Amino acid sequence: MKSASPSFALLSMAVLSAIVLIGAAPVSPRSASHPQLWMNPTPHVYLSGERVSSAYGPFTDVADWKARSLLPPADGYRWIHYGDTYLLIESHTGLIATITMASFPEGRS
Repeated sequence: MKSASPSFALLSMAVLSAIVLIGAAPVSPRSASHPQLWMNPTPHVYLSGERVSSAYGPFTDVADWKARSLLPPADGYRWIHYGDTYLLIESHTGLIATITMASFPEGRS
C-alpha cells in the first residue's frame, strides 16, 4: 500500500487548521448578563406587527407612560422603551401595535 503524498498531508493539515480556527472565532458579540444570548451588533428599526426580541438589544418597561405623554395601554398591552422609540406591545406575544418616537433617549433631559 502506498503512503500518502506530502502534498496531500499538507492539504489535510491546512484544512484541519482552518476548521479549528473557524470553530474558535467568535460568531457574535455576547451580552455580559446573558452569555448565550446572540446580540445584533447594529441597532434595529422595529416595524408595527413585528415581535420584540432581546437579540436586538435591551429595552425597558415604561411604567410612567402618562409622564411621557403616551396614551394609556389597553388591557394586555404595555409600553417599552427601545433606542429612540416607545413601542406599545402585546404583553404575552411581544407583537408591536404602535411605535412612537421618544423626545429624549432615557437618561437625558
